[in-house]
This record gives sequence, structure tokens and C-alpha cells, in this order.
Amino acid sequence: MQPQEELEKWAPDPATWERAKALISPKKWKDLGAQGNLCWGLSRTGKATLHKVLFQFSDHSFHCSCSVQKKPCKHVLALAGIAVGNPDSLVGATAFPEWVIENLGRLEQKGTAKDAEPGAPGPEALEQRRRNRESRLERMSQGMEELERWLADTIRQGLGSLDGQAEQALERFAARMVDAKLGSIGRRMRNWKKLLGRTDWQEQLLAEMADLFLLLRTFQRAEVLSEELTMDLVQIAGLSIKKEEVLQAPPVEGRWTVLGVLEGEEDNLRFRRAWVQDQKSGDFALFLDFAWGDQPFEHHWKLGQQFDGSLVYYPSAYPQRALVRVHEEIKIHAYHLKGLDSLEEMSKQYAIALSRQPWVPRFPVLFENIRPVRDAAGQWLLFDISRKALPLSCANQTGWMLLAISGGHGIDIFGEWDGATFFPMSCLSAGRLINLCID
Repeated sequence: MQPQEELEKWAPDPATWERAKALISPKKWKDLGAQGNLCWGLSRTGKATLHKVLFQFSDHSFHCSCSVQKKPCKHVLALAGIAVGNPDSLVGATAFPEWVIENLGRLEQKGTAKDAEPGAPGPEALEQRRRNRESRLERMSQGMEELERWLADTIRQGLGSLDGQAEQALERFAARMVDAKLGSIGRRMRNWKKLLGRTDWQEQLLAEMADLFLLLRTFQRAEVLSEELTMDLVQIAGLSIKKEEVLQAPPVEGRWTVLGVLEGEEDNLRFRRAWVQDQKSGDFALFLDFAWGDQPFEHHWKLGQQFDGSLVYYPSAYPQRALVRVHEEIKIHAYHLKGLDSLEEMSKQYAIALSRQPWVPRFPVLFENIRPVRDAAGQWLLFDISRKALPLSCANQTGWMLLAISGGHGIDIFGEWDGATFFPMSCLSAGRLINLCID
């Protein structure tokens, strides 16, 4: 094992090493242990889930259960640092803990995962991946049958049957959906509880249930769908596609501008949506990232940032979400953005998107020369040059900010359309992008 000062050279970048140094302390670990050339431990930062970490002295192979792509991650570097600087803290063990045994086959060396990205996985890996996916799809199919029965029973009895026990009923059934590997559907049903206090909750809940019914009916006919739409379907239902699988697809080169960045948190799981647009084609891509507790996101995206790079889109009939393969930030001289000047054109493009993928959750739109207006009822709207209006979904403070920036004239605004309202994320003023994602 190289001395501790050499660990910095082993890190994939300086930032990872700086984060690792903060974890090189036995007090920040649980169940530190060692046997022969192998050491292990459970790392937790803040409120995050425990990460299972292994490090082998003999060949510097390692494994960490975190989702960071850059290897070795801060947890592996920190464990190696403890092994070098404080070996007495590693409790000698006569046998491996069960979780260590389960992960021994996942040990890898620096560069292994990265170098494997451009190539195709081996036949054994492909066969195992196929079996795992078939098994999960079978569980999902059973869950869809249960969902169909629940929807039919609820409609037959009437939504009024949920009164007084709606939250508990939704929570119980959402948990069953998660158990059936339909995690996305389960989370969606938990969010239905937010509708219950509204005056029109029955109408909104019925619309949500109808959308789920369309989803399950389509799932039942998956064998006649295109491969791209099938991939959309299983991802919407809850099947995750590994990043290394996505990175096998051909990349898309371009000069990209970050037009909107939104961060939030649900159940200690932090999320971030970052929309980028290609300067030449005007195409959009979505970087959707998740992190537990106070864990950092893998990449740092800031509003207005521009970079040259290659992206890889997730498989979809209407591709939106993407991963960045390589990127190099550039100095910005001027923004060259491609937007729409009418709501009619937006409607046409949105209709095309839905015809390809009926469950597009958010449709990115960059409007040019559009005017923010507040009506007599206090509703914020966008007016285009033909005086057609679009309702805004934003805080009152955001509406007043837009009105102040525009001075009553047309400006360029980027945001997300969900089929009912437009959520503004940024606007262009005096050659710079202004963040509208404020509390």
C-alpha cells in the first residue's frame, strides 16, 4: 500500500480528495474491520444511508455501494487513509461479515468501470442482466394486476368511499406498489395526499387515476410496443436503468447552455433537475440527479454555464433525460438560444411529444419575446404576440420579479410546461440569465 500522501494522486480529482479527507476518522465509521489483505467499514455522512465500503491492500481493488461514478470515491479513499494512518482502528476478524461476503465479487480497480463504458458487456453479464430484468418485470406485472383491481374497486365504490380514510388508504396501497417493484407509482400515489385538502380534489384524483389506468393498460400490451416506448413504460413504472447501460448508446455532441436548475428534497432524498439546450440544434436535455442526506451531487451545474461536450440520452420514444459523458466549460461571450415566439408553436411541439410518449411529465420551453401579465384575479399569465395567454405556476414574488424585469414588454423566459401550467425557471435580461427558482 502506498503511503497516505500518495492517496491524493490516486483520487480521480482534487475535489474528491478534499471530501475524502473529512472522512479519514474512525469516529465517522461503523463496523471497521480487517482480515488478511481486506479491510471494510460502513460510512455515513450526516443523515445519509450507510455506504458499504471494501478495500484490498494487495491490488488496491475496492467497492463502495454509493452511486458516484468517479472511482475511487471519497469513501474508498477515506477507508484506505484510515488503514494507512490508523491501522489499529481496524478490528481483526476471524470471519467476514455477511454484507462483506455479498460484495466480494464486486471489487474493482481504478479505471475498470470507466474503461468498460465504451465497450460492450460480456455474455455472462448480459445474461445475468437479462435474468434480473425478467424477474423484476414479472414482479411488476403482478403489481400492475393488483393496481387494476384497486382502481376498479375504488371507482366502483366511488371516490366518496375514501373520505375520512383517504390518506391511510393511499399510504397502504402505495407501500404495496413499492413492494411490487413499482416504486415510481408508489411515490406518485403518496403525492396524491396533497390533493385531498383542495376543493376539487375529486376531479384531480380522478384524472390521476385515469392516467395510471392508461399506464397499466399499455403495460399489459407491452409486447406490441416499440422498444423505445417499452423502455419509457418500465422506467415510468419504476425500473431503473444503470448508468453504465445508458453510456453504451451513441453520444450527441454539442455546445450546451444550462437554462434552468431546480433543487428540492423528498424524504431525505435530494433531487436536482438541470435543463440544457444545444446552441446549434436547439434540442434540450435533462440532467436528473439524486443524493441522500448531505451527499454532494456528482456534477456542479450552475445557471448560465456553457460547455462543449457529449451527452448520452436514456432510451425513450421522446428522449429527454441524459448523462454527460465528457464536457469542457467554455468562456461565455454571448448566449445564442433557440426559442419559440408563440403559444401555438409550443402547443404543436407538445402534441408531437405526447404522440410519441404520452407520459411526458415536463416539457421544456424557451419563449422569445413573451410578456408576463397579472390579471384582475391575481393570476400570473404569459401573453404572446397574438395575445394568447398561458397560466403561470409560480410564487407571487416570482411574478412581480418577471414584471419588473420585463417593464411590461416581451422578454425571453425558460421553464417547464406540465400540460396545465407553465413553471418559469429563468429569464434572459441584459445578456445574462436570471434565476427564477426561488422560495
